[in-house]
Amino acid sequence: MKNTKGIRKGSLYFNTAKDRVERVRGVANSQSVFTTNHGDAPVELARSSNLRTASLGEVEDYLAESS
Repeated sequence: MKNTKGIRKGSLYFNTAKDRVERVRGVANSQSVFTTNHGDAPVELARSSNLRTASLGEVEDYLAESS
């Protein structure tokens, strides 16, 4: 994604720079968002250009890991 306009808080996105699924917690600025890997993980900063919507399989794997 080029900017944060289409990114929804609470949704899962695949971070291509870190090769993992992350949950968006909030918007930092027009180019970056705050993310976590799982609920209790520290909040990290991610560039919106490194994020894409997670596929169904990626979401299922993420949810299975957190159980």
